[in-house]
Amino acid sequence: VKIYIDNVVIASILVDKYVKYLFIVFNKFLIINLKLESLKIFIRFLSVQLLS
Repeated sequence: VKIYIDNVVIASILVDKYVKYLFIVFNKFLIINLKLESLKIFIRFLSVQLLS
């Protein structure tokens, strides 16, 4: 079985909170052995527009 997750959006107004959220989410990914494609990771953008 393969599962593909398209988007994970992590946002915060404060940089320190943003880093904390990244740490929490990436640790959860490690725990469940979820792998990320490094070429598709975008970190620290001022704004993001997602398609619905």
